[in-house]
Amino acid sequence: MAASELRIEYTSISMLLPAERNPKLHDEAGIRASIERFGFAEPVTINESTGRLVAGHGRLIVLNKLKAEGAKAPARIQVKGKDWLVPVVRGLSFINDAAADAYLLGSNQLTIAGGWDEGLLLSTIADLAKASADFAGTGFGQGDIDKALAAYGNVAAEAWAALVAPVAAPVAAPVAAVGGIAPVAAVGGVAPAATPAAAAPVHVAVDDGALGMGFGEAEEDHGILDPINRELTKGENAGMGEAVRFMRYAIPLTVEESGALETAIEDWVHKTGGMFGFIRDLLKAAGRI
Repeated sequence: MAASELRIEYTSISMLLPAERNPKLHDEAGIRASIERFGFAEPVTINESTGRLVAGHGRLIVLNKLKAEGAKAPARIQVKGKDWLVPVVRGLSFINDAAADAYLLGSNQLTIAGGWDEGLLLSTIADLAKASADFAGTGFGQGDIDKALAAYGNVAAEAWAALVAPVAAPVAAPVAAVGGIAPVAAVGGVAPAATPAAAAPVHVAVDDGALGMGFGEAEEDHGILDPINRELTKGENAGMGEAVRFMRYAIPLTVEESGALETAIEDWVHKTGGMFGFIRDLLKAAGRI
């Protein structure tokens, strides 16, 4: 393959030729919906050695049909008289037809083979659906959306169920309210942490430096729910030994509770790829939002 600089040139649609063989099938209706909604957002690519396409066959098919129907040219398609000019990636050539065919196969198969991060896909679709987003041009239909919403709900339920109830113990004084938020009642069979009355734990606002873990620095996870195993150095919880840090608050936990919470968080992140949904769904389950 000759090394040359890639460039984009607008070329007459009548001058663009498909590859002599292209086994890839196309969702023409989906491509059309995408082009009509987003415009022509992806240039086609040709092999300079033959002048034939190696990428963009489906888009070219749809463009030719739109033009034949007398439709308005999509955004980023230039019109010159009765001709449509299409953005084309130029500067790519191959040493022979076999290399061009291999590139054509790879440009399609590598996208297919990548698959999806199922958890992140489901949560993204679910969030878009809840926001009444338009799915036109995405390739996802109502059946896919319903499936995603159902599956996303199951993932949330599984993560919540992973928070096993702690061993029963005498209930201490209620956890003090923080910022006007009252103690959370039992939800889904998971009771609030029970600790001997002598400990009387409360949510304690702590200085960043008090935990001895460098939270004063600008880290990516700053302000996120972080399991910690440190003795608190101030407040009524000094010496508790286990806590979870949420924003600026250190919340005491038993060793069993800490392990269950960490397991649940790891499970959720593995399935969904993020912490925001975990916290949001816990608050929803608790009736807080």
